[in-house]
Amino acid sequence: MVQCHQFTDEWDAWYPAQGKMATDAPPGYIILLADFFGEGDFRLPATHVLGDILQYYGFHIS
Repeated sequence: MVQCHQFTDEWDAWYPAQGKMATDAPPGYIILLADFFGEGDFRLPATHVLGDILQYYGFHIS
């Protein structure tokens, strides 16, 4: 997934170890699931338009 979606080192992504859950992420990290990228065709960085739409409808990216 990291190579496919071109995650860069500067994003400091955290990946759960075997047997861990995404919800075990350290404080300050957000959870993005692989299906969100593949099925939802989501890409980073997201545009301001996406943020505006989510805010308008009262949704949060998580």
